[in-house]
Amino acid sequence: MAFSQVNDYLKNGSFKITVSIFPHREFVSEDDHSKEETGMVGLKNQGATCYMNSLSQTLYHLGAFRQAVYSMPTENDLASGKNTIPLALQRVFYRLQFGNKSVSTTELTKSFGWNVEDGFTQHDVQELNRVLCENLEEKMKNTCSEGTIAKLFKGTSESYISCTDIDFTSSRKEEFYGMYIFIFI
Repeated sequence: MAFSQVNDYLKNGSFKITVSIFPHREFVSEDDHSKEETGMVGLKNQGATCYMNSLSQTLYHLGAFRQAVYSMPTENDLASGKNTIPLALQRVFYRLQFGNKSVSTTELTKSFGWNVEDGFTQHDVQELNRVLCENLEEKMKNTCSEGTIAKLFKGTSESYISCTDIDFTSSRKEEFYGMYIFIFI
């Protein structure tokens, strides 16, 4: 729109826009977010935990990862009443898979050692992923799930430099560990 056209809408130097928003019926009530309605359930946000919820749901949808989490031995944690990350993640995954309502992640955040205020603090998702995977790897040692994290998330990148004026090339291989890979050309 040209400036002269915008000027036609100005009255006394003001431009007023009125917007009415009407939610779709399926988003009116949290009760409508049942498994019967959508085929899935999601995770409740504790305040600023959307990054953790996104990571958890992504990991949940990786079948091999979910199976490895379910296979971790947590009987001793359960018997001792310890709220460990592996046990809390198993419970979140189970509720996502078999529950009918959105799932609370409070038990999971408490297993990280977070208090209520931490649920309202934005954290780095890559750091959370690293800490989570390291903790799970430790719990998977000497079990049928050992090595699953590395199989899923470990890779190698190679940096390659070739000089144009002289006959020299250099390359360096580095391992990376994580779900997020950025490539710069």
